[in-house]
Amino acid sequence: MMFYYDTKSKACQPFMFQGCGGNENKFDSSGDCKAACSNVIARDFNGNKGVEKCGSGIDAATDSNGLQLTCTACPANTTCVDNKCCYDPQVVCRINYDAGKFPDVGSHKPMYYYSTEYHSCMLFTYYGSLGNPNKFADFKDCMKFCKPVHDTLAN
Repeated sequence: MMFYYDTKSKACQPFMFQGCGGNENKFDSSGDCKAACSNVIARDFNGNKGVEKCGSGIDAATDSNGLQLTCTACPANTTCVDNKCCYDPQVVCRINYDAGKFPDVGSHKPMYYYSTEYHSCMLFTYYGSLGNPNKFADFKDCMKFCKPVHDTLAN
């Protein structure tokens, strides 16, 4: 296994090198990758470190670099609450889960997503960076946030 620097997640990612060709963006270890790319690694993507929670317990909206958005830049389907962009349950709870990617630090962890197919929150493994907002630390928070969608689908 080798590592490459992923500019989108700003993290060193593992991959299986087949041994033929390639480019300079391949390293023998995560440490080598981080050392070579330290000038481009802007922040630690250990989960959503530094991102505030909305009142519902879900992470506030972030940009493609994982930085929290303020109300001057709220995307569609979010609402400004206390100068952070908070997601609409009708949108979040209807998207499929995304396990994300391994960051160069940290590890995977169990989380829950709302499944419209099963009308309930389901356990999955989150890999620590990227992904989407349909991820919750526990079953109770997931069901609480997605209750409006659950009530609509269950009837």
